[in-house]
Amino acid sequence: MVDMNNPLSRLSRHLKRMYACFWLSAILLVGVGECLDDWSGCYASHAVGVYVGESIVILLTALCVPLALKLWVWWKRRYIDSVPLMQAMAACSRGYAWRLWLLALPLWGGLLLYYLTWSAKGTLCAAIALTASLFCWPGEARLRRELDIDGDHASSEGGDR
Repeated sequence: MVDMNNPLSRLSRHLKRMYACFWLSAILLVGVGECLDDWSGCYASHAVGVYVGESIVILLTALCVPLALKLWVWWKRRYIDSVPLMQAMAACSRGYAWRLWLLALPLWGGLLLYYLTWSAKGTLCAAIALTASLFCWPGEARLRRELDIDGDHASSEGGDR
């Protein structure tokens, strides 16, 4: 019998660290943007640059946020449900990492747009990415559900679920 609580709790802690780094990167970028005045608003008077930047960040948000949220269904079906549990846990970690990277693009792009152009559309896109990341919170109970592990123990015959 393999005890699934230890690897599952390690996976949960690892995913929570990734999630914390995602949020800390947003806080760090806001802190840098608020503290350094040299580059803050330097493109605010360039109308074409503001328009192009807004368009890129809005399109990036419109692409990445739904993709990050829908990617999990495909990832789970393809890489998690069809493999043994230990491989499924590794695939779960990779899937969460991909989701956070996809959400980081509009987050960082939106915050950079805001601080470079003072365009409120940048903060809106960053807020959308941060809100979408709330749907990716990696709790241990959620991991049990997603990995199809029952409350007491998983079937461990040869590592299969």
